[in-house]
Amino acid sequence: MNKYNIVKTISNEPLVSIIIPVYNGSNYLAKAIDSSLNQTYNNIEVIIVDDGSTDDTKQICLTYGDKVRYFRKGYINFLIKRLYRFSFKKVHVAFFQNTDNLQWFFDNINAKIKTTLVNGSGVNLTRFSYNQLQQDKVTKFLFLGRIMKEKGIDELFRAAKILKQKYNDAIQFTVAGFIEEDYRDLIQNLVNDNIISYIGFVDDSHNELIKHTALVLPSYHEGLSNVILEAQATGRPVIASDIPGCREAFVDGVSGFKIKVKDVDDLVLKLEAFHNLGFDSKNNMSIKGRQFIETHYDRNKVVRDYINIIEKGDWKNEFVR
Repeated sequence: MNKYNIVKTISNEPLVSIIIPVYNGSNYLAKAIDSSLNQTYNNIEVIIVDDGSTDDTKQICLTYGDKVRYFRKGYINFLIKRLYRFSFKKVHVAFFQNTDNLQWFFDNINAKIKTTLVNGSGVNLTRFSYNQLQQDKVTKFLFLGRIMKEKGIDELFRAAKILKQKYNDAIQFTVAGFIEEDYRDLIQNLVNDNIISYIGFVDDSHNELIKHTALVLPSYHEGLSNVILEAQATGRPVIASDIPGCREAFVDGVSGFKIKVKDVDDLVLKLEAFHNLGFDSKNNMSIKGRQFIETHYDRNKVVRDYINIIEKGDWKNEFVR
């Protein structure tokens, strides 16, 4: 009997594909593969989709022989398209939360279904109540999210070093969220050097937002950023990437500043510009951000839009307001 009790016979049971996307996840990959292979259901295949890892991901997969199918970067787009086409066969309507994802669907998925664009999942305006910005000589920036490369954390840390050197304690950076293993030592060094404060994972994001002046999110990719919506609902301006999923969530120059993705210089420029604003300007951004959320992203309104669309069967390729 082999280690994984895999019986290679013709089976009447449907084939179940277990797809594991991975990027530099060698520390956890073997455990994930072993768990998949040890299922009591026999007719399975394990597919590893590697999005360009630079660690030992490929070597780990090869040790499993023909028990695991390994695909390198380039195959992932093909796989995603296949899965979308299969899953949309019986779909009446697809909801999209930003225009870029909707356009990608039109360009890449040959599925004859109706689509509509909606304002995300909305924000609970009671839970994320408005909290007036307090006048303070210190500008307190908060990063709230998973600490990983794709969230722009490398650019944020470099910008923080530059601004702390220039402004010392007049600017503070707080980082909250789960740490990817590769960043543990770096985080500790930055804390020791008084560049950032790290407060770990937080359950109550509203409570952290009210302690800070603004949210910063230099992310590379977002669907529709809930943390940006929650920050503005709380009355906190945002400095965030000019990318799909962020740019729809606030108004540049009104409730925050857009930044060029992967651009440390622009991030420094916008953080510094916000820091140097007078309190009245910062407070006006706070108020405008809350108003924007109340108008477009109130969860009660958004849910009502979903229900109305489903009940009426009114599928349109346009924004739901």
